Amino acid sequence: MASTSASASGSGSGSGSAATPSSGTASSHDSKLATGLSHKAAGNASFVSSDIPAALSSYHHAILYLSGSQTRSILGLVGESTTDSRPEDLDSDSDSDTASAPTSEVELSQVYSNMAACYIKQGRWDRALDAADKSLRADSRNVKAKFRRAQALRGQNNLYAARDYLQLTLDSLGKKRADARVGFEAELNKVQAEIEAKEAKARNKWVGFLGKNPGALSVDDPTNAPSDTL
Repeated sequence: MASTSASASGSGSGSGSAATPSSGTASSHDSKLATGLSHKAAGNASFVSSDIPAALSSYHHAILYLSGSQTRSILGLVGESTTDSRPEDLDSDSDSDTASAPTSEVELSQVYSNMAACYIKQGRWDRALDAADKSLRADSRNVKAKFRRAQALRGQNNLYAARDYLQLTLDSLGKKRADARVGFEAELNKVQAEIEAKEAKARNKWVGFLGKNPGALSVDDPTNAPSDTL
């Protein structure tokens, strides 16, 4: 009986120790998430006070912790995302949309989107585009990241890509996000105006060239060409 009791006691002890790693993992996850959110809040405060370098520093630290709190590796941001990429799921700030996304995914997406906003203020368009893309890999529903991606493309003077992306996003938004559509439509108007100005400048340059070189488009009369025969 004593042996049986000891065996049962040992089994109970083993069961208790088996639960410890799971509890520790959850605690570590929560700790990293909390620290990441703290850095994010600090970054937001710096952004509001226009201290962009400090904001970027805090956001970089937030990414380290928020990436560590996820079940997938940070390397996943370079490849495929575990987040559903349905085109209608556009706004990571919407309660109905975020219900299916892990908190760390949403927060990480928002931090990258905020970094894109910082780079836009600095005119660092390549960095802004990269940050917006990473934001959308973490959460494809982030409307602000989509908007900042379009701004970055316009900043790069990649106007046709910006126009196509804005039109695609507007088509995906449909009529359910009237508030978001206003901003995207305004940005699309800016892009279209720049495209028209660019094309007009190119036309004027060509007209000026022809004015100085009236014979540039003329075709030689074959009857005036020298003959090869004697």
